[in-house]
Amino acid sequence: MQENSQGKKMGERPGSANVGAKAQAAKASMPDRAQKTAKPDKKAKPKKKISGGAVFSIFLIILLIGGAAAVYFDVGGVKQIVVDFLQAGEAEEATAEVSITEEDMAALQAEVDEQKQKLEDNQAKVKEKQQTLDNKEEELNAREEELAARESAVAEQVKAMEEEKAEATQAEQAQADLLTAAKMFEQMDADAAASMFKKLDTSYVVDLLMNMSSESASKILSKMSSSTASKIVNEMMEQNQT
Repeated sequence: MQENSQGKKMGERPGSANVGAKAQAAKASMPDRAQKTAKPDKKAKPKKKISGGAVFSIFLIILLIGGAAAVYFDVGGVKQIVVDFLQAGEAEEATAEVSITEEDMAALQAEVDEQKQKLEDNQAKVKEKQQTLDNKEEELNAREEELAARESAVAEQVKAMEEEKAEATQAEQAQADLLTAAKMFEQMDADAAASMFKKLDTSYVVDLLMNMSSESASKILSKMSSSTASKIVNEMMEQNQT
């Protein structure tokens, strides 16, 4: 550039030199201001050390997260391996449960069988006692029936004896009455006696005449009709023969 007469370069603005000077002065003064305005540094805090247990826990968490991710995304077929392992564990637990249940059932069945056997034994004893009681009851019933039969036989005999006695008494009384009547007719007139005999039963007339003397009976018969007298005599002869 060409310089003018005042020693300035061509194209420079008026006052541009002052502006540059001022900028340089401001830049030079900035460090001092920064030093003045900057706050003093705080002391650095000491860093805490991580314990071995925490490191191990973090390691386990990372392994669990990695394992879960591997199972979820089925890396290298690990998902199927885990499923098979879990199913095998469940099968073993189910087998153990079934085994325990079968053992319990076997013990329970044994106890039930024992109680059943005791019950059957008690029932057999009760049945035996019941049979003994039934036999004794049958024996008592047989004795009672036999005693009742004897009592009935004795009662019948007593009744028969009483009837016989009563009949004998009646017969004696009848015989006494017959004798009394026969004596009465003996003392009567033969015509009157024959007239009364016509009103009596023939068998009774025969009994009266047989309990009279032969003389009195002949007199009364002679006062009867020949047919009636003949009939009475025939019956008297039959009774004598018996």
